[in-house]
Amino acid sequence: MAEVLGLVIPDRPGLVAPDGNLGPDLRRFLLNLGQVATNLSELDGDHGVIGGLGDDDHPQYHNDARGDARYSQLGHAHAQYATIASPAFTGVVGLPSYNVAGLPAGGAGQVVYCSDGDAGSPCLAVHNGASWKRVVFGADVSAT
Repeated sequence: MAEVLGLVIPDRPGLVAPDGNLGPDLRRFLLNLGQVATNLSELDGDHGVIGGLGDDDHPQYHNDARGDARYSQLGHAHAQYATIASPAFTGVVGLPSYNVAGLPAGGAGQVVYCSDGDAGSPCLAVHNGASWKRVVFGADVSAT
């Protein structure tokens, strides 16, 4: 470690010269730092002269448009309660899964998988507008 201009400088090539004075890298850094300070002092407290302040060039920062796209709006509907007028599915459809104790309040026409709704056995549950009704599973699927 060396002390230059009252600063403790680590012993690294380019930071401190062999004679104990500023090395070329540290000298260049301090000159650049002095130029930045000079440029900032020219602003005289008026940030309006800095160009690009209104630019939206930092997509990681919040603005209303990005916030609206990322976070749920106050009047949004939850996907598990979505109403689909003319559903067309391809592949396997996954239903929300609950046990009897965890069934949501629900609304007419909603369908869920209930892991213990048929006297402890699994079933589908359909809400009729007042309560959940079970749809008991029948026999296994068979091609014959």
